[in-house]
Amino acid sequence: MFSDATHAITARYHRRMALTACPECKAEMSTTAPACPKCGYRKPMSPGTSIAIKVIVAVALFVAIWFGGKWVIDNAFKNNW
Repeated sequence: MFSDATHAITARYHRRMALTACPECKAEMSTTAPACPKCGYRKPMSPGTSIAIKVIVAVALFVAIWFGGKWVIDNAFKNNW
């Protein structure tokens, strides 16, 4: 059904996945899993990830305030508030 190349790719993929013990329940979980499948423990975010999220949120807020304020000013003159 599957070719030898497919099995080789699948085997290579599975070799890269490492298992580790969950800090809460000590069950085996993948190092790439976002949470433990048994108890639901979520791994803390790395410092780089949390900084990136903060930067994205700050930029989004800045853009929203910038364009929202511009829209209010433009409409204030049109509607003679």
